[in-house]
Amino acid sequence: MHGGYAYFSTPVKSAVEKISVSEVFNQQNSIMNTLKELYLSLLQKDVQPVERGHILHNIGSAYYDLHKIIPQDPLLDSSENYYLQSINIISNNARFYYNLGRLYTEYRKHGAAKQCYEKALGVKPDHILALHNLALLNYFELDNREVAKALLGRVLSIQAISPVCNYVLGEIFEKENDLDKAIFHYNKEIGTFYSFIRSKTNIPVSNYTLKLALMKSHYRLFLLYSTKRRNKEGAKKNLDAYLIIEKNEEERKNVIKEFNKYWKENRIGSE
Repeated sequence: MHGGYAYFSTPVKSAVEKISVSEVFNQQNSIMNTLKELYLSLLQKDVQPVERGHILHNIGSAYYDLHKIIPQDPLLDSSENYYLQSINIISNNARFYYNLGRLYTEYRKHGAAKQCYEKALGVKPDHILALHNLALLNYFELDNREVAKALLGRVLSIQAISPVCNYVLGEIFEKENDLDKAIFHYNKEIGTFYSFIRSKTNIPVSNYTLKLALMKSHYRLFLLYSTKRRNKEGAKKNLDAYLIIEKNEEERKNVIKEFNKYWKENRIGSE
C-alpha cells in the first residue's frame, strides 16, 4: 500500500485483511489443486495455441494468488514468467497486460507497470481497472497529478460508483488549494462507500480499502472544516464519523486532541 491505498487487485501485506491459519491452509490447497489441473491441461496433445496462452496466463495468476497468501518473491517470479509466455502467444489481450502491470506494481517496477497498463488501454481503452491503477501509479509514484486527475475522471465517467477515485481527487484538489472541489470529492467518496456496498460492480476492492477511503475522507473533511472553513458543526460531524470507523485507540485519542486544540485554543477564530 502506498499513499494510504492499495491498488485494485494488488495485494500488499499491510492491506490484506487478517484471516485464520485454517483459511490460509484451505486457500493454499485450493490454489495448488488449480495449478495441478492447469499443468495437466498443458500436457494435452490437442491444446491449440490460443488455449495454451490462456492456460499459461491462468498459471501465472495462480502463482500470483498464492503469493497473496504466502508472500514470497519466487512466486512472483513464476507468475511473471508465465504471464510473459502467455503474452508472447496472445499479444492483444488487455487482461494479460493488466495482470502483468499489477505484478510489476507489486515489484515496485513503476516504469514497467506503467507500460503494461498503457498497453492494456491500447487494446481496451475503457479497461476500468487499468485506468484506475495507472491513475494511482501516476499520482502516488510518478508525481504526475494532471495525468492522474484525467485518468480518474475517465474512470468515474465510465463507472460513477468507483471506490477510492473521489478520495484521491479530493487530495489532489486540496494540494492545489481548490478547497471547494476537495470538499466536494471527499463527500462524494463518502457517498460512494454507501452506494458501493449496496451495488454490484466489477472492481475487486477489499473491505479494508473501502473503509480506509471512507475514514480518510471523513478525516480530511474534519481538518478542512476545522482549519479552513471554520465550521465547528461540520468538523464535529466528520470527527464523529471518523471515530466510529477508527478502531485504533491511540489514533482516536490523537484526533480528539487535535479537534480540541483547534477549537479550545481558538486557533481558527469564530464559526
